[in-house]
Amino acid sequence: MDLIRAEIDISALRHNFRQVRKLAGRETLVCAVIKDNAYGHGLLPVAAVMADEGADFLAVADLSDAGTLRNAGFKLPLINLSGFLPTQAADAVNLNVSQSVSSAEELLALDRAAKKQKKCALVHIEVDCGMGRLGIPAPEFSALFEKAKSLKHIFIEGIFTHFPSADTDIAATKKQAVLFSESVRQCPANIIYHSANSAALINCPETRMDMVRPGLMLYGLHPAGTEKKIKLKPALSLKTSVIMIKKAKKGDRVSYNGTYRVKKDTELAALPIGYGDGFSRLLSNSGEVIIKGKRYPVAGRVCMDLTLLDLGTNSRVRPGDEATLIGKNGRESITASEIASKYKTIPYEVVCGINNGIKRIYF
Repeated sequence: MDLIRAEIDISALRHNFRQVRKLAGRETLVCAVIKDNAYGHGLLPVAAVMADEGADFLAVADLSDAGTLRNAGFKLPLINLSGFLPTQAADAVNLNVSQSVSSAEELLALDRAAKKQKKCALVHIEVDCGMGRLGIPAPEFSALFEKAKSLKHIFIEGIFTHFPSADTDIAATKKQAVLFSESVRQCPANIIYHSANSAALINCPETRMDMVRPGLMLYGLHPAGTEKKIKLKPALSLKTSVIMIKKAKKGDRVSYNGTYRVKKDTELAALPIGYGDGFSRLLSNSGEVIIKGKRYPVAGRVCMDLTLLDLGTNSRVRPGDEATLIGKNGRESITASEIASKYKTIPYEVVCGINNGIKRIYF
């Protein structure tokens, strides 16, 4: 048995996709975002579920992931939402990946690669309407669009933007959506226009356009403030097993730097998981783990591959008992959002941070 395992509930993934489809409507395309190992849930198994549920596109952020999907036999349209180097243009064309572009240089590299392969390169032009990251600034979009149209081996499949704060600033998101619409107003209707991520899909119906790009919500994680707006089911649980119980006396110090002092005679449980596995060191002296339906606090520093819990006395916890770090155990549950709040981050980081070497079990 694997001492650490991430369990993925396929029925939860299906439920969440169907919630997306219900919100988006049947006429709107769905691009399932499965970047970063499907947010830690496993690239190929999640891709299979999304394809089976009727996703129209799959989105990655790395051409190597696109290669993995193609080698596994996936025929669905793929979009690489991230940037690329000119030396990777041939791979994008060869893999039949729709590549996001933000500059004339990227278009020219794809055009040259496509000409050599006697193909057309599929592109989605990204317009920066306030993200300040990738994308051509909105005032410069028209010139880039005309450049793309002039290249014989470029096919403009889509145009899109990305919202930076659709979960926290709906008013700003609506303004950005208007800016995007104004920027593409003179473009043909037969192009796929898309802008809505999970938060915008839920909060701003007018941003759904021709296609939506849900990521977080597919995995049952709510964008901030949307818990009451839509019912999602967390798909991932992270579990391990107790490997040792030891006694500690009042005044004993625990783990690196002795940051935890035992207040009274107690028992400690050792878990074979730590920050090297994705259980953050920031949970030192603040995180909790569930065993036999009861929460126990993390005692001392989280180590690279070990974490200690303070069991108190008469806990009846024994080596081999299952310990739940994310998920439900008895009547208790710990969510990725709860963990994220403890060290002031977002649930994305919690699930994406789970080491890819940890076995994923699908049921």
